[in-house]
Amino acid sequence: MKIMAIDLGDAHTGLACCDRTETLASPIGVIHDKDMNSLLAKAAAAVLEYNAGEVVRELIHGFDIMDPVVFFGMLVGAAIPAVFSAMLMLGVDKNAQRMVAEIHRQFKEIIGLKEGKKGVTPEYGKCIEIATSGALKELIPAGLMAIVSTLLVGFIGGVSAVGGCWSKGNRNERIRNSWKHETRVDGIGEQ
Repeated sequence: MKIMAIDLGDAHTGLACCDRTETLASPIGVIHDKDMNSLLAKAAAAVLEYNAGEVVRELIHGFDIMDPVVFFGMLVGAAIPAVFSAMLMLGVDKNAQRMVAEIHRQFKEIIGLKEGKKGVTPEYGKCIEIATSGALKELIPAGLMAIVSTLLVGFIGGVSAVGGCWSKGNRNERIRNSWKHETRVDGIGEQ
């Protein structure tokens, strides 16, 4: 039997569907209507279209920030972007150092390259390989850190901790969106 999950948001409603034996739901769409009648009609149409035998709405209603497990998740959620960014910056630095070393090697070993003599060409292929393989190699640890840390939060603290972890990023996104839509120039508000 298929299960459809409906996530009612402030501006949009998300729909996902999965089988009872599956561990992950597949997102199937977003409803952009705020009118409850239209929203229910579209959700009912999706239930019929995907032959869902059960509909689940909002598994988690809210989080209490004073709960230590939720607070733990929020701390980790606040730290993940900073650690991820730091790991990427260190990776870029390592790759840049490799590139500089390769360029120095080419200047030393390829006669006439430093002077810009005609007919002397650098080994572009080696520089391109350093850039592409190094970028991929340095992205893997940062990506794994983001995934593994979220999984660890879930295994250590459960659903409440993961919710706290995700709510941190969600709140930052809401703040950024409010800044985008509410710009003030010389004291005059623009909506």
